[in-house]
Amino acid sequence: MNKLALPTGVEKEEERDSLGGDTLPAGVYKGVVDMAYLDKAPSGALHVVLAIATEGRVIRQTTYISNKEGKFTYGQGKDMKPLPGYTQMDTFFNSLTDKGIGEQEIEEKTIKVFDFTQRKEVNAQKDVFTSVLKLP
Repeated sequence: MNKLALPTGVEKEEERDSLGGDTLPAGVYKGVVDMAYLDKAPSGALHVVLAIATEGRVIRQTTYISNKEGKFTYGQGKDMKPLPGYTQMDTFFNSLTDKGIGEQEIEEKTIKVFDFTQRKEVNAQKDVFTSVLKLP
């Protein structure tokens, strides 16, 4: 048995498009950036949280842009490359504003975020990417 094979009795699942735990059929959707902010995981890794309003609902997605040391790259010397999540977010911001993630306007704001320990939304200070809010 190949070391990448599923254990006996586990069936494969059909692939589906999924964003932030919600699913939509594959396609292109009109949407508005409801919220975009920078956050830090307990491990120290930075991530961008997006909330996009589309099709009568808000789709949330978290994309990690750094490792736990806060570095945005991997590799060594001439082989240094940006992490895939960093590249994704750089492309996202560039497509909306013609500026990469490193050139975005960021303001510290109090916003509502879900707190997993309290199991509810609470006010929290976050670095918000104000340059993309409400953009289609």
